[in-house]
Parts: sequence; C-alpha cells; structure tokens
Amino acid sequence: MSKAEIVNYVLRAAKDNDAEMMKAILQAEPAAAKMGNAIQQTGLHVAAIWGCVDVARVLLAGGALVNAQNQFGATPLASAVQSDRLEMVKMLLESGADTSIVAANGAKVFECAKSDAMRILLGAPALKGHAAVNAGDADALEALLKEGALDVSDQDSEGQTLLHLAVGHLAVGEAPDPILSLLLKYDSAKGFAAAQRMHNNAGLMPLHLAAGAANSKVCDALLRAKTPDGLINACSLKKDGMHNGQWGKKNEAGKIVRLSRAGSTALHLAVTLLRDEAEAAEDMGEEVTVDASLVRLLLSHGADPNTVDEEAQTPLHIAISVSLHEVVQLLCEAKADLGLGCKAFGKNNTALHQAVILRDVKTIQLLTAHGADVDAPGRDGWTPLCMAVRSNAIDSAKALLNAKADVHAAAGNGKTPLEIANLNSGRTAMIELLQAS
Repeated sequence: MSKAEIVNYVLRAAKDNDAEMMKAILQAEPAAAKMGNAIQQTGLHVAAIWGCVDVARVLLAGGALVNAQNQFGATPLASAVQSDRLEMVKMLLESGADTSIVAANGAKVFECAKSDAMRILLGAPALKGHAAVNAGDADALEALLKEGALDVSDQDSEGQTLLHLAVGHLAVGEAPDPILSLLLKYDSAKGFAAAQRMHNNAGLMPLHLAAGAANSKVCDALLRAKTPDGLINACSLKKDGMHNGQWGKKNEAGKIVRLSRAGSTALHLAVTLLRDEAEAAEDMGEEVTVDASLVRLLLSHGADPNTVDEEAQTPLHIAISVSLHEVVQLLCEAKADLGLGCKAFGKNNTALHQAVILRDVKTIQLLTAHGADVDAPGRDGWTPLCMAVRSNAIDSAKALLNAKADVHAAAGNGKTPLEIANLNSGRTAMIELLQAS
C-alpha cells in the first residue's frame, strides 16, 4: 500500500472518529500517526477540526506530533480552536500543545478563538480596553491610554480591535463619537496603526466597517489619523471555511497554493452600498437617488479605482451594473481602466461591452467620452457595435457610431455589423442606421 493510500485511510478514520480503525492502521504502519497529505495535514489535524477526541487520543498514543504544522503553519490546536472544539482544545493542551506557535499568516492561536471561554483557556490577555469601549466609558479608556496599558490592536473573540468596536457602535452616517474621537486622538498609541489594518472575524478592517455603513466622516477621520501605507486600498478578507488559510488548490504549475482570501476595498464597499440602495429603490418602484459623497471622499484620499475584488470586479463594473452614472463619471475622472473585464460580464469584455450588454446609453456616452476603445474586441472577438447590432439595440448603436465606432470592424466570426444585421430578420432600422454611417 502506498503512503498516499495509508494517509487517506488515516484521514478518513480521523474524520469519522473511528478509534478501532485507527488502532488497526497504526498497528500495521506505526509511522502513519505522523504522516500528512499534500498540504501536510495530519490525522491529528483532521481529528481536531471535527472534534474527534477518541481518535485523537489514539493518534497521540501512537506517536502523533501534537505541534505538527501543515503547509500553512496551522497546528492541530489552531485547527481545533478555529472549529470551536473546546473539549479537543483542552485535551491537546493537556498533551503539550504549544499556544505560542504562530501560523504562516501571522495568526496567534488565541486570535482564532470564537468565544471568551476559549480565549481565557488559551491564555489570552485581559481586554480592559474592550470593556471600557463596550461600556461607553471614555474616562476609563483615556486612563488606560495615558498609562500605555493598552494595545489598540488586541482582538476579542470576534476579532474586534478597539477601533473595530468604536466604529461598529456608530449608527449609519454618524460622525465619530467621544470614544472613537478619543482613540483617534491617541493615534500614536501602541497597536493603533496595526489595528487599522487588522481584519475582524467577518474579514473587515475598521475602514471597511465605516465604508459599508456610509460613514463618510468616520472614513475621513480614520484616513487622516496615523495610518499604515496602503490602508485606503487594503482589501477585506474572505473568512469562510474554505478561506481560513488551511485549504488550497493546484495552480497552473501543479503546485498546491492557498486559496486567495482577497475581498473588497473600501471603495468597492461604498459603490456596492449604492448599488444595493439603487436595486432596493427599483424593486419598490421608487426613484433612485445617489449620494456619491463617500465615493468622492475615498477617491480624494487616493483610492485606486482599478483594484479588483474576488469577482474580478473594479468599482466601475459595480457602478455600471445598475447605471450609477454619477459614480461612473467620478471613476472615469479618477482614471479607471476602461479595458478591464470581470467574471459577471466576461473577463475578455471591456466596460464598454458591459454597458452595451445592459443597453445603457448614458454609460456608453460617458465611457466613450473618457477614451474607451470603441472598437475593442471582447469575448470571441465581438466589438461593442457588433454586440449592439446583434441584440438590435438601436440607441446603443447610435451612441457608438456617434463616438466614431468603425462600421466595418468585424466580429470574431468575420461578420461586419451590417452583415450581422442582414442575417437577422426585423433589423430594417438598424440596417438603415449602419448604411447611413
């Protein structure tokens, strides 16, 4: 039996908490207790994830390494903590698990805890500052800050730093309150800059919380405080079970790499909020009103309009998707890359193709006015004009022709716009438009 086959049996028995099967495996191959799969995930890691205490005891008795690290630096203890397996954590600690081992992503074991009981068990520091913020006690908080007794970057079981808590307590659109103002006043305090860049368990930094709640004044205050380089364009993180740093996939070279966890920037979140509001208004049959002040503020602080999220979307793609024309205008003025595609509308299509697909004449006009390549070939070689002709979108075709689209530029199938129009019935007006051009 090959090593890979033995490991598969070990991992299966570990997940199923099949202690008798594990004993049989270790009797036949004692070294199996220490074996790992392609990402160095051992049977003890798997038992820890699923809280299978019985089989974990068998593995440890058989010589399993209690502090074994997988490819991403996670130990069985870290795996148990992330899965909130309290009894497993107690057993691993009794067996000598080291709470000081840091994962490859820099995470300390106690930072993965999902409850205060787990934090205490792992020896995490007391969170006096969190207690003061939660109580709204500005005097107690300032006393701690003056004493230098706080690390602003300390996280609770929800991954919240003092900045996260202070920002999260504010209502939508609310300006900084005394607690947040106090933390901003002490922006030289230990851990302040680090807290600005830390993600909570939802994968958000304080700036993301503020942007997602349309708190322009809070965003401005956070960005005017002492901030680490690149904060304005820092991304949120995906923190679901598949993106906890322990899962990977093969890249083009066949090497297993960690799944990307990159999410959205503050600018993405601000535009997404406007998109959601526009969609909600449309669903209710109400007029869509857009307050683009937060987008304008973030751009003034240097937000990059070309950063992509997990769907390969830039903020421009999001704005175009619901015809947020004022936002489209702002992003174009900020030098958004009009040639980028995204998953939703085709990675080989440009922003102009997206506007044509949506038959959004105003966006077509905005994009072409800002230099969009009106004849750019998209997916399968289709130009924006060929796409407009195929769908008989006369107003879109007019806007493209007004922007000097080449009426002779063929699609990937070799057909010109006029030939495409002639291939379809009911295209008399389109044919006349193209012939006139």
